Amino acid sequence: EIAQYSKLLKAKLSDINIKSVDDLMLAPIRYRLVSHMSVEAFARKVNVSVRQIIRYESQTYQNCNTSTFKKILLKLNIDLAGKVA
Repeated sequence: EIAQYSKLLKAKLSDINIKSVDDLMLAPIRYRLVSHMSVEAFARKVNVSVRQIIRYESQTYQNCNTSTFKKILLKLNIDLAGKVA
């Protein structure tokens, strides 16, 4: 995880790829790290409490309800383009 963290700190937002549901769940965390945002700044950006963001990140957003997760993705302008295989 340390290597992945270091890699994200050097990446650009356009380097974040979403190819699976797991990638999607990690997208807000990756966005925050790539943007060099503190949890506090990120919480303000997505209009969710700092405490809640910490909880979400601790469980890779698995504990986030669908409407809140959708709101966060929209605030971050995360665009999904996929197809049914």
